[in-house]
Amino acid sequence: MLRLPLVPMWSVALALCISTQARENPEAGQWFVSPVLAAKESPRAYDVGQSTDLGIAIGYGLTDSFAAELAYLSWSANRGDAESTWFSGLWSLPKARARFQPYVVFGGGRTAFSPEGAADERRGQVFGGIGAFGDLGTRVSWRGDVRAVKTADAAPFDPFAQVGITVFIGDVSSYPPPDRDGDGVPDTRDRCPGTPLGRPVDENGCEFPPDDDDDGVENDNDACPGTPDGVAVDDRGCPLDRDGDGIPDYQDECPDSRLGARVGADGCYVVPDPPVEFTVIFDTDEADIRPDQRAVLREGAALLRQYPTAEAVIEGHADNTGRAVYNQRLSERRAASVRDHLIAAGVDAGRLSAVGHGESRPIADNNSAEGRQANRRATTMTVRVPAAR
Repeated sequence: MLRLPLVPMWSVALALCISTQARENPEAGQWFVSPVLAAKESPRAYDVGQSTDLGIAIGYGLTDSFAAELAYLSWSANRGDAESTWFSGLWSLPKARARFQPYVVFGGGRTAFSPEGAADERRGQVFGGIGAFGDLGTRVSWRGDVRAVKTADAAPFDPFAQVGITVFIGDVSSYPPPDRDGDGVPDTRDRCPGTPLGRPVDENGCEFPPDDDDDGVENDNDACPGTPDGVAVDDRGCPLDRDGDGIPDYQDECPDSRLGARVGADGCYVVPDPPVEFTVIFDTDEADIRPDQRAVLREGAALLRQYPTAEAVIEGHADNTGRAVYNQRLSERRAASVRDHLIAAGVDAGRLSAVGHGESRPIADNNSAEGRQANRRATTMTVRVPAAR
């Protein structure tokens, strides 16, 4: 029966500890060797007795948290011998603290039993258990685990325990420091160790002030807390509205509307409904704007500016005093005078047309002073909004 010398194996392991870095468990792509001292109770059906002997395992890290391991164990017991070849999986659990890495072990293999005075028996085995790695300061870690072993055609489970060291071969990276709340800030620097998973934190591991809509403005200062993802906001947390028409840019199909203009839900100009209409009255035989009519013009200009694309016609009129030809020219001058004042008040000249109707369209009786005053007028009315300009 093969017996593995204990002292030389430990000497080899210690000689390999030449790195200044340490890691408790194998990482992806890394080989490791584990000489161990194992204690085992053989199953009653193949009783060779109890044994404490040396074994060796060679493993490889498949990921940073999972490794495969092939182990050979030789038993010289008080009632016979045995040899085991086991294949194991080692799954690292979350670190409980620095320099201590728990793991779950499971696997199976075969054992050849040679009881004294009986025929040799080979039986399959499966097992599972828990263990831990611990940093010893350089390329070596201590390890230990306990397992329950089930042998084919034998009952019940048999106990198994081992302790030893693990030597890592090849480049060894520093193991990530413990971070129990998973926020990316190590526990040693984390002033807020209970941060909910996924919440943004500062360099001290503490949450930034809450910002439920993730627009960069804290909830306490956010005047528009339901902003859709990806929408640009101002310093109040509200969607930008560069033309100031009340329709945010991300919904505005006409983002350059004139300030103060009437717009629809799409941010585009709307047709005035009902049409804008206002009337300026004049003195007898005059086309100049009376002082008491300037307020009417200001209000009318403000209304027209609310509908920047609406075209308007200014119609001048006169009473029947004097000759009809003269009254025609007077009505035209009155319409032109209103047009000039509207342009000076900021209304686009291209939207305004002026026409005179002379005395042909009275709205009151020219036989009275009051009627003639009503007929000396210029009326401005929106007539249409072009589909496109």
